[in-house]
Amino acid sequence: MNRMPPNADNAQEVLRGPFDIKLHKLTFIHYLEVVISPDGKIEYATPSHMEKLLRVFMEQENISDRQEAFRVIEERDTDMDGPSISLAKQTGYILVWEEAYTCGSSPTKKQIAALRKLKLNGLYFGTLNDLYAEKQKLIQAFREFFAEAEKGAGNDTVTDNN
Repeated sequence: MNRMPPNADNAQEVLRGPFDIKLHKLTFIHYLEVVISPDGKIEYATPSHMEKLLRVFMEQENISDRQEAFRVIEERDTDMDGPSISLAKQTGYILVWEEAYTCGSSPTKKQIAALRKLKLNGLYFGTLNDLYAEKQKLIQAFREFFAEAEKGAGNDTVTDNN
């Protein structure tokens, strides 16, 4: 469903500049690929969400070599979330598309406010719920379920009625 306007040169120019809701709406139809910093700043995710967050991570960590950055990311990714979620977790940014967002930790109030602003302007159609907190609750529920199942499995005995 993501479509870029007929004037692709203008679109590329817009994507290289600062995010502006009015200009974005004039330039794109059903297209949103941005990241939101912990302080609520909306930025285009160019050339991709992962590349944008990699640049942010390298700047935050004062790392100039991409291979070194990937090594550090891999070392810190103890949950094996994959590079995009790991980068989101380590930078504090959230990744946003037109119909969803993803994060590595609970979004800040400013990030939720930025999502709400995108939603009110007809650019974002996804949830404003804290998806990270919901995921953690689900993981905890699964852990409890399987712990109970293991306890119950130890009490099962098989009898032969023949």
